[in-house]
Amino acid sequence: MIFNKIKLNYNIKLIDDHFANKSYQEVNKLIEDKVSNSDLFYSLTNYILQKYLINNSHKGFFSKKFIWVVSYDLDDTIYINKFLNYYLGKQKTSFVQDNYADFFSNKMLELNLKQFPK
Repeated sequence: MIFNKIKLNYNIKLIDDHFANKSYQEVNKLIEDKVSNSDLFYSLTNYILQKYLINNSHKGFFSKKFIWVVSYDLDDTIYINKFLNYYLGKQKTSFVQDNYADFFSNKMLELNLKQFPK
């Protein structure tokens, strides 16, 4: 228990230093290394969200971009998604098209966090 708190505080100090230097790739590497320890991963990502990503001063943190397609009419999203598949398929970039609710649910199941009910 106390060892986990020491680990958390040590990683928070590293994250603070990386954000001060705007070395976002180092923060991403640090977070990716913690995925196997789901509780530490959740605590660190929550800390980053609450302290740094709440405002736009660290928008360079995100290396991957996403397009959020929202509509009241499901047919509209189908047309837009078909266009994005066609357009992004022609580019030399990789992309994934997924339903946010399903994607988020699957990630939460993978992490198996104790803080969230099943």
